[in-house]
Amino acid sequence: MLKRRPTLTFLAPPAIYPGYPVEGTVVTRALRPLDIDALDVWLGAAERTTTGQGKYEVTQITPRLTLRARLSSRALLAGEQHFVTNFTIPHDCPPSYAGARSSMQYIVSVLVDVPWWPDARASFRLLVLPPPSSPNAKPALMSSNPRGPTADEPHAEVALADTFLVVGGVVEGAVALFNVGFHHYTAVTVALVAEELRSLRTSESTELGCYELQLPLSRPSEGEAIPFQLRVPNVQPSARGTHWQLAWFVDVTVRRARGASLRVRTPVEVLPERSTRPASTQPLRLSEHVGSPRILAAWRAVAQRTGAHFDGQTLSASVGPVSVVVAREHRGERGVHLTARLGYPHLRLGLDAGRLGSFERYLPGHARVQWPNADHYFSARDLAQATSFARAAVPRDFGYGIADADDECLWLETRDPGFDHGSLEAFLRAACALAARIPAAALALPFPSQATPALRQVFASLAQSLGATVSAADVSVRGTWEGRPVEVATVWSPGGAPVHTRVRLDAEVRPPERFWGRYSSDAVPSQVRGEARVALTEVLARCWELGVEPERLEAILPAPLGAPPLALDALSALGRLEVALHRRDAYR
Repeated sequence: MLKRRPTLTFLAPPAIYPGYPVEGTVVTRALRPLDIDALDVWLGAAERTTTGQGKYEVTQITPRLTLRARLSSRALLAGEQHFVTNFTIPHDCPPSYAGARSSMQYIVSVLVDVPWWPDARASFRLLVLPPPSSPNAKPALMSSNPRGPTADEPHAEVALADTFLVVGGVVEGAVALFNVGFHHYTAVTVALVAEELRSLRTSESTELGCYELQLPLSRPSEGEAIPFQLRVPNVQPSARGTHWQLAWFVDVTVRRARGASLRVRTPVEVLPERSTRPASTQPLRLSEHVGSPRILAAWRAVAQRTGAHFDGQTLSASVGPVSVVVAREHRGERGVHLTARLGYPHLRLGLDAGRLGSFERYLPGHARVQWPNADHYFSARDLAQATSFARAAVPRDFGYGIADADDECLWLETRDPGFDHGSLEAFLRAACALAARIPAAALALPFPSQATPALRQVFASLAQSLGATVSAADVSVRGTWEGRPVEVATVWSPGGAPVHTRVRLDAEVRPPERFWGRYSSDAVPSQVRGEARVALTEVLARCWELGVEPERLEAILPAPLGAPPLALDALSALGRLEVALHRRDAYR
């Protein structure tokens, strides 16, 4: 009687995962009894990757797994019999995959050794799935330019609640558009894209699928968060082999009425359907993590960490007598800058500072000092004073630009959109550190080079009489005379020469408006009568010019001041004039 080979079947669980034990069953069906020498089963796995075209095409087959088991030795097969085998696929093996030019296959081969007869053979393909997982949430924030908007160029930001996506779940995110005043944005397309990436001698990619959602736009606001949700279809999860990868991306394309579209791409990980996500104790509010809300959140965080005050637009702080205000400034084609305004008590130097332009750097530099580097300068009416202040106030090679400076303010700047709290905090702290150096730099100023020792001695004597100290910046004294604020100061020309001496007395009672103005010895108004005319003549005999202002009286004396009594006598005369101006007969 002729032998008949048995039919072979392999039974396996519907879900096989790497790293988990699997029980498989070989089923034999023999129509009549059959002696066999052995029943063996093999499990093999191999990757196949192809790159290149034509004569440059290269194919690589990489074995990943070979398992063998003997389920039976000499035996008699009769009817239907079951042979059980157990195996475990290593956890580092990729799941089954059949892509464009790459594949990963698991094959079970069964061999029945029939003596003196052709053996029975059969092969079965196993479906190995990626195991479910539960990673922690991983939000993402991307932009078309990591440094923020460049000048008036189009700019977009995209935030994703999580870059781990579950099959059947939802891609949740938000888009924010910037420079809307310069560009007409027409639509936003959100796409979930699958690509097969291959790396074998050359790198190649092939798009395998694309699932899109379009968001129409009417009039988007600057930095406004536009939320979106996109369902993840029943697709193959992310996988990776030796020379291939099934990669998933979220692509956001922003279309414009004119010009090229913006594209922001984010790699994501697509997890199997049964994957779980841990519940978040603090749900992510996307509207707070993209666009203007994200910028505001970053500025609030910096204010909280540094102790600065945030009013919704600027950060402000006080460092002793110096105020610091940090703001964002859009300069059109020059881009977005962070600026810091440092306000301080008047220096009385005739200070000027800023960047050296390409033309200015070739002009004679005798009236300026290049500091803190060759791209910046400081100047004043006296070069020694400018040099002293610059080097004491600003560290050498200061990391930010000095846009401008005068006797009351200094402006810092850096080309930064202020989106990142790290760079914003660093800029604020650098501005505050510089602000802390300014008062000491002002106190350490030398006297002007044309302030003679005799002039210094005159003002030192005046300082003792008025209960004050001498300001070296402009050789002046600000104190009190008969309980009232007074000032005696040398006024200098832009070139640093003394022009005249100013003596000021704050008015105790506001002078009548009809007397406001400037007077000189050859121009005493005829309508000033009585004691007022006598007092006015007395003052003009001691000075070059007299000024009557709503808040003060001012006498102009020669410079340099020759002796302290000249200023003290002028103060006495101004006091008598103030009283006389309030007489009833002072004006006709």
